[in-house]
Amino acid sequence: MNRKEVSDSTMEANIAYTSGYKQKCREHHEVLQYVCENCRMLLCDVCFRKSHTAHNCFYIDNFLTQRNDLLFRLIESGRLATNCYEDIGYKEVDSARHIDNNCNLLAQSIRNTFRPLIASLQQRESNLLDVVNNMHKNRMENMYEQVSTLKASYLGLVKVIKKLNKVAKIGHKLENLYIVTQILEAQRQVDTYAKILEEKQYKDEFYKFYAPQVPYEILRDIENLGSIELDDNNDLTALNNIPTTLEDANEKDIILSSSQETSSAEVEIKVEKDTCKKTKTQKSENDRNIGIGQAVPGCLNKVKAFRSDLPSLAFAPKGNGQGHVQRPWGVCVNQLGDIFITDRLNHNVQIFSPNGEFIFRFGRKGKSGGQFNAPAGICVDKNGRIIIADKNNHRIQVFSSGAKYLLSFGRLGTQCGKFKFPFDVAVNTKLEIAVTDSANHRIQQFDYNGHFIREIPLGTCTFTGYQITPRGICYTPKGNIIVTDYVNHCLHLISPAKGKIVSTKGSLGFGYLQFSRPSGVCCDDDGTIIVADCHNRRICVFSSTLESLWNIDIRPSVNGLNNSYCNETDRTCDVALTKDGRIVFISEMLSAHEAAQTAKRFVHVY
Repeated sequence: MNRKEVSDSTMEANIAYTSGYKQKCREHHEVLQYVCENCRMLLCDVCFRKSHTAHNCFYIDNFLTQRNDLLFRLIESGRLATNCYEDIGYKEVDSARHIDNNCNLLAQSIRNTFRPLIASLQQRESNLLDVVNNMHKNRMENMYEQVSTLKASYLGLVKVIKKLNKVAKIGHKLENLYIVTQILEAQRQVDTYAKILEEKQYKDEFYKFYAPQVPYEILRDIENLGSIELDDNNDLTALNNIPTTLEDANEKDIILSSSQETSSAEVEIKVEKDTCKKTKTQKSENDRNIGIGQAVPGCLNKVKAFRSDLPSLAFAPKGNGQGHVQRPWGVCVNQLGDIFITDRLNHNVQIFSPNGEFIFRFGRKGKSGGQFNAPAGICVDKNGRIIIADKNNHRIQVFSSGAKYLLSFGRLGTQCGKFKFPFDVAVNTKLEIAVTDSANHRIQQFDYNGHFIREIPLGTCTFTGYQITPRGICYTPKGNIIVTDYVNHCLHLISPAKGKIVSTKGSLGFGYLQFSRPSGVCCDDDGTIIVADCHNRRICVFSSTLESLWNIDIRPSVNGLNNSYCNETDRTCDVALTKDGRIVFISEMLSAHEAAQTAKRFVHVY
């Protein structure tokens, strides 16, 4: 047979219809008699003679006899191909895990390289700003001192002039010795005041900040600092030895994820060993998918609660001016150590330095972006963004570190993404925002841009029968959530992954692990839990397994502190930790005692 034309081997089967046991050609309507092995198709006599004479063709009846091994060869080829595909699939899975692991290690390496540099720059900025703040304070104090001295000198000079005018007026009635004595005394006083005037005049000094002279080449090098290149050796040893800056979210000790009622109307939180065997890949995936809590978000150093029974600082008196508050509730601290306070009656947010000096404030009453109606909870994420629960506007607002309005999300409602009096907010290292949707009796989580992630309904408390009403909220170092239950006087541990309460602790009372209207809550980086026990007028500190460590009672009759900053009826609202682990909390004054408390301070640091 002479080869004339080669057909496309991908063409469809050449079968038009079947008549009895005879199959017809689609094109020529002739009986199919041949098998073309080259084209993998059936042929009629016309097809064969027209374009397949050069191919390896067989009569249909003879094909299986002459190629009886073909079926088994195809089965074996298919089996081998299937094994190859399965091997490729396993390799792809391993490659995907390798890509995940490699990229995670690369990201961690980049963070650990640049964070110390960024921290050093931020520290230098903070130091220079402290110098400016101290300079401003000292210069203003000197100016006020000069003004006071000049004012006193002016009044003294006026008094001398009056006396001399009197002497001049009735001098003919006075003795010469007296007149001379008065004149000499007046001369001495005028000389003194003239000297004071010369020394105490304000000098219009002007200071200037000289920016570091950084050559353009260095700035360009910084912009291009570091590179990511292919490692031909495929060696991950160096990356695996990178020192981490965040606590491992998968520690061996975990809080038991079960809720059970006890005879004392309490639910025990136990500690058990995690017996789950995780591979290295599983562990890295868990680390990647769990956002953990930080006591001071973005702080490179580990923050551990510091025990102190004495106040080290008290500030923010009552009023409407700068540095004054009316009814504060929320408090948080950023990575520079600045303290943020929300004021529900002044409808604003005020920022203070670590030593309690007023820095600036923003916000006023309203419904527009950047305006508030009784702002409550507040937190700052690791990027410095300020996140505020705008309670009576039923929304969350987000601002830049410089208080520039960025976005808001939520409005009044019961559907997912809506709120009814959101009271507190918290943020984790994945920049996920958790909100206590108080009157809707649930927790909601959102991403960095305020997009809804999940709803965690809280339901009814098993040992009181009342609906769970969340008030304060924080993330733990293991990625769980702790909320205070204002109505049922207890704490709830929530697993975001499971979307439910996994354990509960506490009951009404004043004893060990008892609360009365618990409000704000926070954790240090070891998992130590600090609770503002509002109506018991104290701060309670527990270990991560809820062993009582110490309390701070703000009542003067109990703590023995003779100060006028707190009285017997004040209550604790919210709590946070400073960078050095000191406890900072907000106190609330009852309205009946407001008039008598002129020296009252609302923010306390222990």
